[in-house]
Parts: sequence; structure tokens; C-alpha cells
Amino acid sequence: MSAPFGIEIFAPKDSLQIEGEYAGEKYAVKPPRPHPSFQDYIAQVSDSLGVVWVKALATPAPTDAYGNALRAAVDKIAEQVGLKYGPPEKTDFLLPGAMWDAPQYWLNALEDGQRYYSYVWKRPHNQLEDDLESVFLGASAFGGGQGGVIIEYASTRMADHEKELETKLADLF
Repeated sequence: MSAPFGIEIFAPKDSLQIEGEYAGEKYAVKPPRPHPSFQDYIAQVSDSLGVVWVKALATPAPTDAYGNALRAAVDKIAEQVGLKYGPPEKTDFLLPGAMWDAPQYWLNALEDGQRYYSYVWKRPHNQLEDDLESVFLGASAFGGGQGGVIIEYASTRMADHEKELETKLADLF
């Protein structure tokens, strides 16, 4: 059983230290084992399935327009995650025809959704625990010249929970 940051996948909601609530059955949580690179943690929790998704967000930090420090931070965490799950699939992609295509606009392109910089570990290619479907690690731009690292763990039952949520939303009509 995997437990990113000490948050066990499929653990019931009452086992979490909840600090806040978001839409879509997501909760700000205090993890038992925080990583020094991350500040905020979110768990998506199903009443019937327990924790199905965990996300950690780094503190937004000033980033140069070229994205050098942000890429280095993502790469460093990717190396750490890779020690556990093996080699990831890396994406460093600028959309064709992107307005922010010069190197000094790297952060602008990321913020506008024209650039992607991430790593993904997914089954069956990686050595994930039986309860994990994928791990996503990426660079995120927060505006004002700031960026940060995010990581998301999706369980093998995440799709089941998304169907549950759709059913609950449909019942509102």
C-alpha cells in the first residue's frame, strides 16, 4: 500500500488531519510525513473508497523568465521520485504556434498553458505500488514571476471516484 507523504491511499476520511475543504470532495490536509519542498497538501476522498488522489504544492517562489530555477527544482524532485519508481516519461513541450516561443518567455508560456514541463510515472511502465495508477510531477506558474513544483498521486480507483462525483452532480438536477 502506498502512502505519499504518509497519506495512505484508500484510507478513510476520518484518518486524515483535515485543515480545510474544497469542492469535489478535496481537503487540505496535514501530512504525517511532509517533504521539505512542499507547503500545501490536498487529498481527494471518497466516502466509499477513501483517499483516491493526493497532491502537494511547493511554496510559490520567484522564478527567472527563462525558468532555470523552476526546471532545476522539478528535475531535482524527479530524481528523488525516480529512485522509488524508476525512470519517468518526461515532457518538455512548447505548443506549435505558441506566442511565447523565445527562451526568455519560458515562464510566460508556462503560465499561458502554451508550455508543459513535467514527468510522469504510470503503470505498467513503472514500479508503482498496486494501488497507484500514476504519479505526475510538473512545473506550475502562479503569475507575477512566480512558479512552483506540484506532484499528484492518482490511485487505481480515481476513475471510479470521478464517476461517483458525476452521479452526485447529476442528482442535483
